[in-house]
Amino acid sequence: MTKFGTKFILLFMGILILVGCASKPDVSQSLSVNTLNELPSNWHVKGKIAVITPDERKSGYLSWHQIDSQFDMLLSTVVGSTIAKMQYDGREANIEVDDQKWQDSSPDFLIQQVTGWAIPVSSLPVWLAGQYQPKDATSFYPNGLLETLTPSCVGCEVWQISYKKYADFKVKSQMQKTLPSLINLEHQANGTRLIIRIDDWTFIQ
Repeated sequence: MTKFGTKFILLFMGILILVGCASKPDVSQSLSVNTLNELPSNWHVKGKIAVITPDERKSGYLSWHQIDSQFDMLLSTVVGSTIAKMQYDGREANIEVDDQKWQDSSPDFLIQQVTGWAIPVSSLPVWLAGQYQPKDATSFYPNGLLETLTPSCVGCEVWQISYKKYADFKVKSQMQKTLPSLINLEHQANGTRLIIRIDDWTFIQ
């Protein structure tokens, strides 16, 4: 598989202005703790993502649709043009960039080969929701919400996840759930940093 280089990188348009949002979060009104398997299996997230490496800073919009172990991920520019589309059916991942397509059994390997960036795509469904495994290293805010996470899974233990902000999102018509709205992910080996701001959660019944 050929690494997709300069043309993909140029599609991103500048770094997100998220640094000012990285202060200690206001979680005084948060009421819930998100341990594993607390969320419905079908959901949709919209937000923004910044990818910061030692060599570059890029950003775009993120749309993520999760159905059980399958997902569709869409990255687009700030002006609405599609950057990349990835689909994963639980066995094989497919990515499309600028009318070119690649596939591999590993979503993480695929996106790194195509974009050159280390993005933990396969773990994002769990981490976006502030969920964790029993063996993960965790710390919590005084109200019980997850503050930091060092995962124990093979291949993802190099990531350090910090939950900077939470917000209340509607789960059902009369029910809200407190979920992460600003997440910082840092790769301890290669210096990659991801900043994800979640603007909307939609739960599919």
